[in-house]
Amino acid sequence: NKVKLATIMNQQGQGIDMPTGWEQKVREAMNERKRQHDLTNQRRHEMAKKKDTSIGSLDENADILVQVYRFNQLTNPSIRFKLMTNAHQLEMKGCCLRDQDDGPGIIVLLTTKEKSMKFMNRLILNRLPWKDSFTLKNSNIPIDMSGNSIEMVWSGQVTQQEYSRFPRRWFMRVCHGENDIKNVLNQFQAEHYYKV
Repeated sequence: NKVKLATIMNQQGQGIDMPTGWEQKVREAMNERKRQHDLTNQRRHEMAKKKDTSIGSLDENADILVQVYRFNQLTNPSIRFKLMTNAHQLEMKGCCLRDQDDGPGIIVLLTTKEKSMKFMNRLILNRLPWKDSFTLKNSNIPIDMSGNSIEMVWSGQVTQQEYSRFPRRWFMRVCHGENDIKNVLNQFQAEHYYKV
């Protein structure tokens, strides 16, 4: 709620010898508060705009690297969390699509930064415990992951046009069958990744 000058004057104005001078001080304080508020808002807008343009922004001469992985299951929430967190921190584009919670799926990573791609490749193939069994927190049901696997099925470069078709931020989605996965990829004209 906005504080009106008249309200302040009525509440605190009794017993003041020079109400005109006091009103001026109140007005100055209100104006200063509004100025500070506007400055803070302007800074916030500039920071948001800067962040928005940095994610997914592209140097015209940069090589666009792509890696595609296929996995049997992505049931472990810890692996999903690490994938999402690292992909966002490294400002990757692409997606992770899986058939239900316990079905096979695909990971597509796009970036212009070779160092980021190498990091994600090591994370996915070497550091994440794809075959480690775990226990569901809510139900204490043990989940056997010994038959799980992941492999890189394609690595290469693509055009800027293909890169720009994907959303700004890497995302994960649970799909309902193989056709649903293909339909999501088809939105970015990237269904061919599912066939590699």
